Amino acid sequence: MAKALPDIPPYGEYSVEVENLTFGYNTQNFAGLSQIGDHLILNNLDLKLPTGSRCLLIGANGMFT
Repeated sequence: MAKALPDIPPYGEYSVEVENLTFGYNTQNFAGLSQIGDHLILNNLDLKLPTGSRCLLIGANGMFT
């Protein structure tokens, strides 16, 4: 007999919600997340993923020197 699935509480309309996200890095001296730097990757990104949806993020990984 199969085990019953656990109850999952409702998460609301969105499982992921991001507003005004900006990210970049400095190619001369990597400064981490504390400064935007000269290579802007994301600029004022707004993203809402409805609960139950799926999203794939595909792209290059790492930093070129």
